[in-house]
Order: sequence, then structure tokens, then C-alpha cells
Amino acid sequence: MRRRHPAYRGASAASRVGAVFVSLCAVGGALWPVSGQAQVFASIPVEASAVAAPPASGSAVRVRVQAADAAALARFLGRPEGEDTRQGHVVLTLAPGRQADLDVALDALAASFIIDHADPAVQQLKAQLLQQRPGEPVDGARVVAFVASVMRSEPAQTPYASAVARNLRGDCTEHALLSAALARALGIPARVVHGAVLVVVNGQWQGYGHAWIQTQESGQWVLRDSALWSEPGPIYYLPSLVLSNEGPGHRLSLLQGLARLPSRIEVLGLAQDPGGR
Repeated sequence: MRRRHPAYRGASAASRVGAVFVSLCAVGGALWPVSGQAQVFASIPVEASAVAAPPASGSAVRVRVQAADAAALARFLGRPEGEDTRQGHVVLTLAPGRQADLDVALDALAASFIIDHADPAVQQLKAQLLQQRPGEPVDGARVVAFVASVMRSEPAQTPYASAVARNLRGDCTEHALLSAALARALGIPARVVHGAVLVVVNGQWQGYGHAWIQTQESGQWVLRDSALWSEPGPIYYLPSLVLSNEGPGHRLSLLQGLARLPSRIEVLGLAQDPGGR
């Protein structure tokens, strides 16, 4: 039986469509010990060549990613289209904890339909965060650390960030919604990203569907992930979609990224270029 990443089991429209995304490329299920607890993630088939040994912390890797529309994935990641995309894949260099620059138009401070940070529940959590270390500057790292500390990792029906703020439970989709809402409430531009992560579990390369956020700090978009905040890594991120439509029609925005999701990843080996793409 095919099993999904728990983050996509929620009742929200975003979660349901996310489940469609991942279930199309998931094969079976896998247990990944997240923060000391085994959780079931939607697995993406991963192959590794003989030279693709588990990396040391900080090492970049070279991967070949198959997708239904590899050309669209390449364009999304700012890569030129070529012979590889015509063959249904794109070759990328991934650096741990980083992702390619993404040019997506979005008001990353707005209170939107699903990232409703003006709601009292979100504002109460904002006040709680600020009270922990009063007077200290707040950045994206502090936001995701706070979210990781207050959230319980379990399936939940949370259609909006305000619902997450009240329930304080869920998986990566809920973590991302709440992280984005708190960041925006604090004046930090933030956006939700869907895609895949590549990790090594018990010496084996594995890929999973995932969601996280980016925050804009010092003029740069920085990857932040509260769901996997305490994991030692290395974790390699491959974005397929930035949620640019946060209104009632956000399901269409999710569907537009369907063909860009990885269906298979081949780890070719370690890479010298730490550039992240």
C-alpha cells in the first residue's frame, strides 16, 4: 500500500493537493527517524552510483533528476534547457541546506487567505516568541527554531496558518504555514516552498516529498525548515514549487507544479561546486 508523507495528510486544500503531488511519484513508504521519532514519508525512488558514497557534512552532490516535464523544472530552477531535459531529466548540483535561486513574484509580507498572520492566534505566538529573548533581533532561524519547539509532529486538519497556531500540531506543510505566518508577522518576508529532500538514512540515499519556507534576509532568500530543524543532516533540498497563489484559488497554483516534481533521483557522486544548483 502506498503511504504518504504525513505533512500531506491534513484536510486543507493545500495538503490534499500536495498529497496528489507526492503520491504520483511515491513508491511504497519508508521510516525516517525525525527528531527521535520514526515518521512515514512519501518516498521518491533514489539510485546511487558506485562512487556516490554518503557525503561528509557540507559536501555538495551531483544528481540526475527525472520529472514529467524536466524542461519546466530546469526553467524553474534557472537552468538552461538542453539535451538532458529533452530526455526527461535535468542534472543538478545540490549543496546541503541550500537551494537554487527562484524568481517568483509574490508579496511575501502579505496577510493572505492561507497565511493569515493578522489572526489573534498567530499574533499571540508572535508575542510569545518575542518574550523569550526580549530585545534580541529576530531572524528566520529564530522563527523556525521557535516553531519547532511549540509544534507536535502528527497529522492534523489545518487549512490555514491561524488553525495551525491554535492546534500546534501537524507535519511539514503545517510547519511551513506557521513559520511563514510568524515570519511575516515579524516583518520578515517569507514564502512556502514544496519539493523534495534528499538524505542519507542508515548509509542509504533516500528521497522524500517535503515542504519548507524561505525567508528574505539581507537581500537574499534563505532556506528555513522548522520540520527538520533539529536533524543533523546533511539534507539536500530540491524545490518544485513556490506557493505564489495564497488565495482561495491556491489549489491551481499547486497543480501548476505537478509536472516539475521529481519522479526519480540518481545520485551521480560528490561535486566540487558548492553553488547549490
